[in-house]
Amino acid sequence: MRRRVLPLVAVVIVTNAAMLAFAWANRTSTTSALRVTERELYPDLMSDRDSSVRLRLRHVRPAEYRDWLDAAKLTSLGLTCRSRTGGPPIGAGCGLPRRAFVALEFDGPAWQEVIARRTEERDALLRKSSDTNSYDRSAARQLDDLIRVGTRLVAIDASLDAAALRQAHPDERVIILPAIVRAWLAIPPGAASPPVMAGTIDPVTTAIVLSVGGAQWFRTNLASRYRGDGSPRYSVDLVVGRRYEPWVRSVQPIDSREPAR
Repeated sequence: MRRRVLPLVAVVIVTNAAMLAFAWANRTSTTSALRVTERELYPDLMSDRDSSVRLRLRHVRPAEYRDWLDAAKLTSLGLTCRSRTGGPPIGAGCGLPRRAFVALEFDGPAWQEVIARRTEERDALLRKSSDTNSYDRSAARQLDDLIRVGTRLVAIDASLDAAALRQAHPDERVIILPAIVRAWLAIPPGAASPPVMAGTIDPVTTAIVLSVGGAQWFRTNLASRYRGDGSPRYSVDLVVGRRYEPWVRSVQPIDSREPAR
């Protein structure tokens, strides 16, 4: 029995040592840092069986405000679409998902574009809504909620080269993270329209585990999801290490007397 168990124990020890070495190497220097809020990093579901606390990264995707992730950009990221012979092109494969890097801008010009687009869509829904059309009113309220309490971290660009992406976006409000890109063929509006290339891009790391002290603060102080007025309850110093992996340096409570930003 011991001979069977020892190799498994050795694998666990080596794996943990490798993970610690990777984390240490990532944190020896930083590529960028942002102070974000609960809007961008919200607490994952907590369990009494698990003492850890994870924060989930939220961002505005390209298709939600200005779809720069078009066929040309997807092709530059190494994805190629081919229609299926003799069959419908919808959903046709564009190769396996690819690794790339995504640029995320916090509370900058891209967020102002998001506000403008969502406000325009909300106002259009309210103009055509009526007492019998509860769907339009509900959709308008959802857009209004996204404007008030939605994440202000917006995807603005992507590349296979992290250094080139940083050079193209030197603003300190922009962080660069590893991402996964997926693509497929889709039919745009209009029966006679040919299929076009569509896709998504999302950071590889979407859940960040807090330190013991940060986890204890969350379990003690956060009983509900948001304050009644929708303002965030805490800010987070989000740091991106030399290997472009994000981690949380610190968490600070936000005074409820401060006006919501």
